Amino acid sequence: MKNLRLISRYSILAALSVLRFSTPATAAYSLNATYEVPTPPTAGSNAATADYAELHRLQNNRTHEECDIAATQSHMDLDSFFGPAAGILTETEFRAVTPLLMELKETVNEESKPFKEKYTRARPYNVDATISPCVEKPSGATSYPSSHAAMGITMGHVLADLIPAKRAVIEAQGIQIGENRLIGGVHHPSDVKAGRDLGDQIYDALRSNAKYQSDFRAAKASLR
Repeated sequence: MKNLRLISRYSILAALSVLRFSTPATAAYSLNATYEVPTPPTAGSNAATADYAELHRLQNNRTHEECDIAATQSHMDLDSFFGPAAGILTETEFRAVTPLLMELKETVNEESKPFKEKYTRARPYNVDATISPCVEKPSGATSYPSSHAAMGITMGHVLADLIPAKRAVIEAQGIQIGENRLIGGVHHPSDVKAGRDLGDQIYDALRSNAKYQSDFRAAKASLR
């Protein structure tokens, strides 16, 4: 019954080379970090073929409810990511952590941007006309890496640190955020994998950032 209620709420809300890239200190948290992000598969490669095979498999098996859930997350709405709308945090918990999540959202977007601009990978539906997204189509050749996937992982780790009693469900949701971009048909699987890897690296960089540490402590205090 709980899963049905969550689905109802969502329905209403409607061997690769590696690039080392240092991002500028312009994000909410100035990380000055160097990340390793694999180059995307080349067209016609076995990896690219596997990407499209997986997208077709998901497209052939997805449900309307799964598409509704994926659609609520298209614009990186924090409530649909980890809040009460997603059935993860309570209203009180969500209010306490929202300022920190807003900072993380800005940071992940900024840290992902140089790679998107470097690779300019087309969206899968712009390459294969048989891919039919069930969520809003993002504009531009900005598919790689997936910032949704990176955000899910980074926020998932941080929230799990803040609320360890919910670690398992929080981190599972962080992974699902990237999966929902595949269900929606707007990312290649390799985009999501690279985004998740980047999310792990951003999280590692955050832990040595003084401003993040201060904000983390403030969020932790608000949860008491």
